Amino acid sequence: MELGYLTKAGHYVEVDSFGRRTICKALRIDESKKSTEFLGVSRSIEALGQVQVTVWLHRNGWANPGERILGRSRARLYRTRTGHYVLGGSWRRIKGMTADAYYWRPRPSVWAPFLWRGKFPDKATKLFPPGRKRPFVLRFLDQTVTGSRREGRIVELLGFELKDFSQFVIGKLSAELEFEDEASAESFAKSFPVADDRGKLDTAVSVDVGRDKRLAATRREKLTLASCISSIIGIPSLIALLTIALHLPSSDTLPLLEISTVLAVLAIPSVFRYRRRLRSEIRDLRMKWPTEYFRRWTSQFPLRSGALIATLKELNVTLDPTMIDMRPLQNFLQRLPPDTFFGALALDISGYLAHAFLQIVGRGARFNWRPEVGTAEPVLVLDEAYLSINFLNKVRNIWISKGKEELDHWLWNGARVAEDRLALQPIALGFMKEVNQLPQLHDDLRNAIPISLSKQQRMGEHIYRVTWIRKSPFDIAWTEIEKPPPGWGLATIAAIPFCSDTKTLEGKLEASSPRSPSREDLAIVRFKSNDLVPLGVLLHNYLEVGPAYVKRSDQLELKIIAAVEEAQVVTPRMRDLQSQVRESIGPKNMGQGIPMDSQAAFMGRIVSISETANPFTGIPLWRIGIDFSGFNLDVLVRKDKCGGNPQPGLFLAGTLWLVGDLLPSEPSPPSEYIG
Repeated sequence: MELGYLTKAGHYVEVDSFGRRTICKALRIDESKKSTEFLGVSRSIEALGQVQVTVWLHRNGWANPGERILGRSRARLYRTRTGHYVLGGSWRRIKGMTADAYYWRPRPSVWAPFLWRGKFPDKATKLFPPGRKRPFVLRFLDQTVTGSRREGRIVELLGFELKDFSQFVIGKLSAELEFEDEASAESFAKSFPVADDRGKLDTAVSVDVGRDKRLAATRREKLTLASCISSIIGIPSLIALLTIALHLPSSDTLPLLEISTVLAVLAIPSVFRYRRRLRSEIRDLRMKWPTEYFRRWTSQFPLRSGALIATLKELNVTLDPTMIDMRPLQNFLQRLPPDTFFGALALDISGYLAHAFLQIVGRGARFNWRPEVGTAEPVLVLDEAYLSINFLNKVRNIWISKGKEELDHWLWNGARVAEDRLALQPIALGFMKEVNQLPQLHDDLRNAIPISLSKQQRMGEHIYRVTWIRKSPFDIAWTEIEKPPPGWGLATIAAIPFCSDTKTLEGKLEASSPRSPSREDLAIVRFKSNDLVPLGVLLHNYLEVGPAYVKRSDQLELKIIAAVEEAQVVTPRMRDLQSQVRESIGPKNMGQGIPMDSQAAFMGRIVSISETANPFTGIPLWRIGIDFSGFNLDVLVRKDKCGGNPQPGLFLAGTLWLVGDLLPSEPSPPSEYIG
């Protein structure tokens, strides 16, 4: 339930109970043609007759007396498919509008639509004050009316006020409609639930902001306000007193008195505006809007997609939720005039795009929503991919700026970036100086793919392409799979780094579970001399050996590289202080008794040290031979991430992950690669 008025062109300007005016050129009402137009879709409205209407704001709930914000006025009542309009009288019947128009004149007089960025095309003076005879509008959707009560020809409606057409409640209103006869009143009241107990309705509907008019000012702000008031009153009074006390000629002091009085009168609106800013309700609104609404919106994501599809269907835009096809949506936004931007709808469209984006990425990608710095607008963030996307900016770009980039391609490109970066997790071996350089690494690797050796291979019903991006002895095996629409034809499923300068170890597959249930290319191996604990090994050459490796019961030979991102050198004395800790290596993440990934926690005795470097970045590495009570393993550790100076006889502790090339022994039957 909201108040407003119509401009000369018939566009709706919302006037909330805080006195803020917001233009909504998405909605146009043509009373002469008995029609409304919302975002280019015209619908007829049905006239229900003449009424006398009065509107109150209930700051302390409907059970308590209200504050009149629309004086009793004669108007015309209309019905739409989902609500009602009351038009008539003059816009000046809304509380405070006359003073704003002809005396106080605060700036800006009319605000741009919710979530609009930049300068609005129409000047504020064109929208306010409107023409002298322009009508006020009482607009209420039937769903915002919580109860009604009829006494003879008078029907009282209890409803709540929404901020900028969103689901953010800023007030409880009541509207009294007096009909010309009881029959009309009775027929109208049947459309709404009966309000038997106002107290129960108050508990059922919560207002998202406090509506306390009292000042909530700091001591400094109170002193500022007091000094302004004192200056306005005191300076003219002081001049008058000095004139009388000192018997000064009035001809000399009168001009000064007149100037100071005029300046004081002109300053009065500024004082009132400053005092209004200090009211508790204004401060509460600034603190919660739109931050709280954005937080609520993200908590309901993606459940709002269904409601959006129904809304767009009413606007003659058909979206198929089973197909990610954004062409109907893009065509709809492209043909809308920029000044019809409607923030609440744009936000829901951005959520629909985000939902489609996550569907394309797949993999159960972990995400969250974070407020954008400065605007608090919700931004979708994939931390593991170091990727953040403001989908609302894209909607604005198409709706307002008429961006030409195809929305489908934009989504596909963004999803491919996310797929690539997620496939690069985890990656060590010094391919990045810092983990937040993942975007730069991704761009470098993408640029290297066209000039690198590639191979296509069919496995089961799928076709894979693996590209080896090499700078000997280091390489990254970039694996992609052909997939059906939506999106591009190839999706990255794995990007596994490796160093061919390594040792060959022997071991056997875990008999009860030879591979991880989470991914097919993670072998569970019991290594020779360390067969008490199974370890996960990510197979760098899985497409070559295929899924048949799980059937092997013979002794395996694996070229193993153990990459350590961070490690700590431990002295023998420190190691002896922790008698319960022995030289060992074991899986870091276990599930149902088997390793869930290729990470392993370790502490072992250093037996050899040499140096190398990653040729992609030049980052220096330690190659450290470690003995785990008879099980020897070479690990690569970044020098700048190694705590202490490694030396033979000392100990090294940390977390590593194992990648290996399994030497094939037999051809593999077809199977799907699980990334």
